[in-house]
Amino acid sequence: MPALCPTGRSITAAINCFIDSVATGRPVLIKLATGRYDFYPDSAYLATYYLSNTYNVNPRQLGILVKNKRHILIDGQGSAFIFHGYMQPTTSDNSENITLQNICIDWDKPFLPKPEW
Repeated sequence: MPALCPTGRSITAAINCFIDSVATGRPVLIKLATGRYDFYPDSAYLATYYLSNTYNVNPRQLGILVKNKRHILIDGQGSAFIFHGYMQPTTSDNSENITLQNICIDWDKPFLPKPEW
């Protein structure tokens, strides 16, 4: 698979369209070019999920949705996934053998203040 590249703009729609286009069944490697990928809620998938140990706000804004897929490896090669606003970073729904590796997930602004020691 060709590499997806950081653009400096929201990658949310592009990465989800790319994942949606992947055929199910045979193992697939999605290799991302190293860099910063920004995810914004304006182009996020919306879906209702009830998760334990979280606040119940539905529909949820999903950054990356892998639905009805099998055998996908997403390799960020050391990339940073930066989420903006209240988003659920990754969701795997009715999928199996889905791996994300070499990715650092963070938010542009923390939801809680960081203590100063």
